[in-house]
Amino acid sequence: MISIQSYGVAFPTLRLSAQAYREAWGSCSAKGLRRKAFCAFDEDPLTLAIAAARAAMAGGEAQVADVGALFVGATTWPYEEKPAAATIVTSVLGTAAVRTVELRGSRQAGLQALLGAAEYVAAHPGRLALAVAVDAPSGPADAPYEHALAAGAAAFVVGARPGIAAIVGDAAVTVETFGSRFRRHGEAHIHDLELRVDDDAKSLKALAGVLPSGGSVRLATGGSGEFAAGAAKQFGGELDGLWPDLGDTGAAGACIALAHSLDMATVGERILTLAVGGGATAVTLDVTAQAARPAGVIDALRAGRDVDYLSYLKHKRVIGAKGAFA
Repeated sequence: MISIQSYGVAFPTLRLSAQAYREAWGSCSAKGLRRKAFCAFDEDPLTLAIAAARAAMAGGEAQVADVGALFVGATTWPYEEKPAAATIVTSVLGTAAVRTVELRGSRQAGLQALLGAAEYVAAHPGRLALAVAVDAPSGPADAPYEHALAAGAAAFVVGARPGIAAIVGDAAVTVETFGSRFRRHGEAHIHDLELRVDDDAKSLKALAGVLPSGGSVRLATGGSGEFAAGAAKQFGGELDGLWPDLGDTGAAGACIALAHSLDMATVGERILTLAVGGGATAVTLDVTAQAARPAGVIDALRAGRDVDYLSYLKHKRVIGAKGAFA
């Protein structure tokens, strides 16, 4: 039995409301968004990854000596070349005897990291693996799709022993897409062609061909409300989405939603977690023990501090501290 032993999440300290966009721009282009989490000037995906990993390690009985691998999924890092995973290992585990794997290039990367961790412990009996999903996608300040972009992280300790939720299945499809967002080498911001081409729906349809729909499940997705509704229509289930109060956390979204589902689920429930981006990945889990959470995902998300739009631009380094454009 490959199971999630413990888990943790981390969010940046600041929040921006959809109302702040409406006051500044006259509208908010992120349909259904109420509030999003974003990084302050001294936060980034690496600091969030470390915080989530520490929370996951502290949330169970995992010993550092038992962790043999770290799998990290993200699309944005501070470095083009230099393993961010090495900083996480040093900060969280403090040992060099750890294999590290970094997955990038797709919003599926976080959920793929969780599957990589599961496959590692299946091949290495007695060892644990740490999986981290983190992201902070960024777009030009004047782009409508920037309104939804947010930040967050989730981490899971995975082992071949009974735990909170057993991984009982997975499926994946790869789909070449036309309208999906992308980021070229060396660029800081993602681009979105903003075409009326629903590539995510195409990926879900392809996934449905290899993953049966129906049944009573909790559906955990990191997508927008519109995407989540499409997923629910395709696969059935009760939605456990955080998007309206979190925003688009890229490769971290599906795993943050999974942590939220684990917070709320009861023993015997099934969770289906979905991530898309150039295809789709799905992981099915059966809840086998009640998670003992001192503070759940919702509590962590509500703990942020709201700022106005001008402060947001300063923290995003779009304008300088004195109001000059950077």
